[in-house]
Amino acid sequence: MKKIQLLVLGFALSTGFAFADDVDIAVVNTTPGMDDGSIELNISGGIAPYQFNWVGPDGFESSEEDLVDLSVGTYTVTVTDLYCGYATMTIVVEEGVVDEASIGDGEERFNLSIYPNPTHGQLHLVSELPIDVIVYNILGSPVLNQKNVTEIDLSDFPSGSYLVQVASERGTITRKISKL
Repeated sequence: MKKIQLLVLGFALSTGFAFADDVDIAVVNTTPGMDDGSIELNISGGIAPYQFNWVGPDGFESSEEDLVDLSVGTYTVTVTDLYCGYATMTIVVEEGVVDEASIGDGEERFNLSIYPNPTHGQLHLVSELPIDVIVYNILGSPVLNQKNVTEIDLSDFPSGSYLVQVASERGTITRKISKL
């Protein structure tokens, strides 16, 4: 997970001051042209239950801990614990990069797009050809093998790096992806 520094504006009475390390955050940027970004919080300080007050672009508001289907923009959350200790942070969701690859030339060309990367689980594969996918863990062991797919679900896999090998009749492309 990507650590984001918190601006600490208050403290939890029973635990003392809150620190930036009390919140881990994972951000998945949006796919170009889509509103599919997300922010996931993991709170380790203060005293539960927590309250969340999010504001963002175009009047966005939410009281959820984790956000999905986000557009590009700046989001600010204030987290308040049981004893009214609070911390505020600002997170930017950017337009992500679609991993595009191709091999060959002319009519023998094989084009492939894989997104989002990093992912929370769903990984989209776009190709003009039928493709087969093998996903390898970082040790090189296959953990998923699917035929003729356009999407794979890694939701049940642990966070970490994976190699996605995509094969078509015109060749094979391998890309590293990160699962949050």
